[in-house]
Amino acid sequence: MLDLLNEFRASDPVTFGIVYNIIFGLSKVVGGILFGIASWTIARRLGQIQVRESMVISAYGLILLFSSDQAISLVNYKYPPFGLATISYVGF
Repeated sequence: MLDLLNEFRASDPVTFGIVYNIIFGLSKVVGGILFGIASWTIARRLGQIQVRESMVISAYGLILLFSSDQAISLVNYKYPPFGLATISYVGF
């Protein structure tokens, strides 16, 4: 497998770079969707209505946060005037 990727990278580096970025760019979105689906599945099996509704809201929030392509920018930008405020709102 690794030899195949090395050969592909050496033969066409531009296409390899595009495919590489697409695969790893989509992995964040797919991960957020999977975590959201897992939270939603757990919420369906809970007995308390208030906890169930909170879990459904957090599941939708996870999906929206990771699919909006903004999660990494919220974590990485620690510009001094807004860094603490930005990082403190990531959990919400």
